[in-house]
Amino acid sequence: MKVQWFVGLAACLLLVSVLIGSSRQAGNTTQLEPRNPRPAVSFNQDFIEGLYSELAVDDPDVVFGAIFAALNEEAVMYQSGGHYYFTMNANAKTLVGNLMIRDYDANEASVMLAYFSYDENGVYQDRAGIKKEFSSEDGVFVECLGSLAYSVTYSGKTVAFRFPDNSGETPAEGNLAEDEVLIAPIFDESALKFFLIFNRQEKHFMYTLNENGFTPEEFLPVNDDVLLGRRTGYLFYSDDEHDRKILIGVNANSTRRNNWYDGPFDQVPGTQPHYDRIVEYVLEAYPQTEQYFEDYGGPTPEAGYGVSIRPYDHYYSIQQVAERIEECSDSSLSRAEFYKCITADFTSG
Repeated sequence: MKVQWFVGLAACLLLVSVLIGSSRQAGNTTQLEPRNPRPAVSFNQDFIEGLYSELAVDDPDVVFGAIFAALNEEAVMYQSGGHYYFTMNANAKTLVGNLMIRDYDANEASVMLAYFSYDENGVYQDRAGIKKEFSSEDGVFVECLGSLAYSVTYSGKTVAFRFPDNSGETPAEGNLAEDEVLIAPIFDESALKFFLIFNRQEKHFMYTLNENGFTPEEFLPVNDDVLLGRRTGYLFYSDDEHDRKILIGVNANSTRRNNWYDGPFDQVPGTQPHYDRIVEYVLEAYPQTEQYFEDYGGPTPEAGYGVSIRPYDHYYSIQQVAERIEECSDSSLSRAEFYKCITADFTSG
């Protein structure tokens, strides 16, 4: 839930391996599945009592202290964007945000807190929000525990942040067309998993659903070609030719609310050494962003903040998306052109 796709370089961790021409076995999901899945129960009592609680919600130091105190001893950052999302009810407000470990400085890592006041209907959404970076100067100490883990200590409490290894995630055989290449596996905050695909002929991105293993979604048919994710509101094109589901739409109301169903555009991994290769494909697909990257001295963390990869519709009407798919199908497009047609690209630099 943010407006950029690049989340930062992590010197001591690799959130994802970008697999181009990978020789790994397709369908490997053992490292990415939640290791201790359990039902999650939320009570209205907690919601009400939270809203009646007193907390200086405009003070990031106070909010960070409350969030950190509520963390378990281990926090798993499933999302490939590297954010640990939270929702908190306090002082008549619902706060939505995330924690992100930043390892830009070789001398010291830090924790970034970002949050905003959530509006359920999206009309009065807080777009600016509040951000603060916490380091040792704030009493926050971050230690690298290995390639996929950090420990964060604050106010006498230590939390281990673990990043699942999804480097072995690849589409099953036959899921990619001849002119397509896998850029990266994606774990969305909606709990769905995707593959970010690049079509070299059309120089175009698209997301396909990763159905290796359990998929936490129920699909409802809109017509013979289009499926609706009942829980997420995501729309998919059912591609029988390659036995896959292609993301073609996200509910625009979710985008306005900036909730967990706003689409995978903000989960594209940006960690070295793979970031440079992702940038290569971004510049190939969106050459208009070249000057933007040059303004920041090349493919730097700052440059990446202005680019998102959103090759799908933001719909208010499911029927309109279905009709557009029919129009693409009825045309004389090649198969590669058809895939580009159904995955409307809303990326901007």
